[in-house]
Amino acid sequence: MTTLARLRWRLWSRPAAVRRWRGMPLLRRWHLTPLDDAIPWMPDAAVEWLHPRITSDMRVFEWGAGGSTLFFAARAASVTTIEHDAEWFSHVERALRKHAATNVTLRLSPPVPVPVVPEMYRSTDPRYVDLSFEAYARTIEAFPQECFDVVVVDGRARPGCMKHAVRRVRPGGCLVLDNSDRDVYNAGRPFVAGWTEFVFAGEEIYYGIWTQTTVWVSPDQAESSPDVSQQAGDGTS
Repeated sequence: MTTLARLRWRLWSRPAAVRRWRGMPLLRRWHLTPLDDAIPWMPDAAVEWLHPRITSDMRVFEWGAGGSTLFFAARAASVTTIEHDAEWFSHVERALRKHAATNVTLRLSPPVPVPVVPEMYRSTDPRYVDLSFEAYARTIEAFPQECFDVVVVDGRARPGCMKHAVRRVRPGGCLVLDNSDRDVYNAGRPFVAGWTEFVFAGEEIYYGIWTQTTVWVSPDQAESSPDVSQQAGDGTS
């Protein structure tokens, strides 16, 4: 880890320092990315909530490779990551080798052309018109039910991914939806009905864009800590 990355991580672990850091535009001009820093591109409070809860015996599954892949690899027993973009796949693959992240399985699953794309498996990106992400969303079905402690939905066709994810989250595990403020992802909410919800929102530190991440904890062992509830909505990224 570079000196700058260590500095940034120390700031991440201190919320008051992070708030001060956001007022320092010079750091933003250095053009570092979440992949450089091995940090999820999420609001601060979402990362702070996840950080102490990821333990060395956990299994993580995620759609969308990046800084989160390295973040979870450094803390969990195993990480399975699905990526749709071949160029970004290669970029993350190099980062994994650089960090010696041998507990990560990175899989490429590009969309495929179909006559009619089901709405659940459609991307809002115009580059993917007439391409279906159904196979991409179904990749998690290769695993047994209730086998993952954390599932992160941060790629394409997110409602479809949520649909296929819920049966793979263990009781007390969590499903993380990034950019949950986007109305198009509301179609995935019925799949987590009855789960305990925590919302983390704020400005992210790399480009100053306001964003939101929602975490749903599956029934039976859901947390209701006042500290967690207080963090929700106060985070930044």
